[in-house]
Amino acid sequence: MLIRMNFAIRSNDGYPRVYIIDEPQPLHKFISKSQNQHQSSLQCKILLRGCQQPVFIMCDVYSQTNPPELSHRYLVPRNFDPTNFEAFPIISLPPTNDVFAYTLKNYHIYNVPKKKRKHFLISKLRSKIIWECQLDSLMQEDDRILRSKVEYLYNHNNCDGKVYLGFTAYIRNPDTNTMELYADTIFSQPIYDIRNSILLDPCIGNDMGGSEHLLRLNTVKPYVPELRIKLYDKNGWEAYAYDIRIDEKGFHFKIPPFPGKWHDVDENCMVYVEIIGLEISSMKRAIKFLYKRRFGLQSWQNDLGTFLEDSV
Repeated sequence: MLIRMNFAIRSNDGYPRVYIIDEPQPLHKFISKSQNQHQSSLQCKILLRGCQQPVFIMCDVYSQTNPPELSHRYLVPRNFDPTNFEAFPIISLPPTNDVFAYTLKNYHIYNVPKKKRKHFLISKLRSKIIWECQLDSLMQEDDRILRSKVEYLYNHNNCDGKVYLGFTAYIRNPDTNTMELYADTIFSQPIYDIRNSILLDPCIGNDMGGSEHLLRLNTVKPYVPELRIKLYDKNGWEAYAYDIRIDEKGFHFKIPPFPGKWHDVDENCMVYVEIIGLEISSMKRAIKFLYKRRFGLQSWQNDLGTFLEDSV
C-alpha cells in the first residue's frame, strides 16, 4: 500500500511523524441526519511516531488539499445528535517512545443543508481557532475577518468535487498554553468524488431485458412522487424501466428489452439512462449503460455475460 506522507513535517531522521496506513473506503453517500447505516461508515488507521508528550490529532473533512480547504461537511460519530455535536473529533494520544496506532471508525460525513452551509463553515473555522489558541471566544474583529474569508471562499470556489479526510497533529505549548503544530495535515485518498456519485450496479444487461439494477444515491432517500427512469440510444430508441422501488441504497429497477439495430459484428450496444422527476442536480446527467447481445454469441460468451450479471 502506498502511504501518503507528502504533507507531514519530517523529524530529524527524515520520517514523517504521522501518516495513514489504512485508507478509508470511498463513500456512496453522505448522511443528513443521525443514522447508523453501515454503508455510510468510515474507518481509517493512522500511525504516530514516538513523542515525549501527549499528541492531539484534529480530524476533519476537506474539499481540497492544495491548498488545504476545509469543507462545510462535518465528520460525526454514529448516532450523533444533529442539533448538538462537536465541530471536529480530537484524538488524544499518550506519550510514547514507540509507534502508536489508532483506528478512527464508525464515523460518518454529515451533509449540511445547502442553506446552512456557509453558517456551518464559519462555525467550524471559529471552533478551530478557539481550540488552537485555547480561547473562550473570538474578538469581534477576528470574527469579522473570518466571515470575510468564508465569503471569499464561496465566491472563488475552485474545488474539484472531491472530499478528503485530513489529520493534523498538535502538542500543547506549556509556556503559551496554546496548541502548537506538531505535524502538517496529512490527507486520505478521496473518500468521495462527485464524478462517481452516480453508480449504476451492474452497468450491463442482456438485450432481452428483465434484469434488476441499482442506481446508488449520494444523498438520503428522497421523496419522489412521480419518478421515471428512461433508457435511450442515439438512434431514436427509448423505453422506460419498470418495477421501480426506492430504499436507503438508491433506486432499484428492471430494464426493458432492447430491440435496437445490431450490426453483425456487434456484441453490445451503448445506451443511456436518465432519471426523470428527481430534483438532485448531480443525478440529472445521463448515465451510460451497456446492453449485451445474447443471440449469436458463443457459449463461453453467454457464460461470461451470466457471470458478470450474477457476480455484482
